[in-house]
Amino acid sequence: MAALAADIAYVFDPRYEIGLMQRPCAATDIFYRGGIASELDAGTGITLTPVDADWYGGVVSEHKSATAADMIWIATSGHWLFTCSNFSAANYNLAFAIQASDPFDNPATLDVLGAADIGAVGILIAGGATAGTDGWLNTDQKVAAAIA
Repeated sequence: MAALAADIAYVFDPRYEIGLMQRPCAATDIFYRGGIASELDAGTGITLTPVDADWYGGVVSEHKSATAADMIWIATSGHWLFTCSNFSAANYNLAFAIQASDPFDNPATLDVLGAADIGAVGILIAGGATAGTDGWLNTDQKVAAAIA
């Protein structure tokens, strides 16, 4: 997969708080609604191309062409319906993360947390309408690191 090039579905369960807040972006970039933003390890802003030391920041809540330090709306918590082929029943209750081999904002590339992956995004709690195609990710629950 690759970085997002357009807004994607922004579906959350309204029974759970989404923690909507603004964070500064770290560099000039285009933020697409529904993408995954990562917090820089230094805590100085969000990025769409994280590295190993960075961690999950939130779901991008607006479409914005931003320059460094522009404020971006993100949702830091909640239950989110994402399209991802790795969301199968066999993976329920497992932590999902941004893959080290595909460090972008696209939730379709999330995979079961591995030792080299970039910060857990959340726990897969249920399937969506089509098993192995979409599912509900609880971004309130995370783990700090994978056990190798």
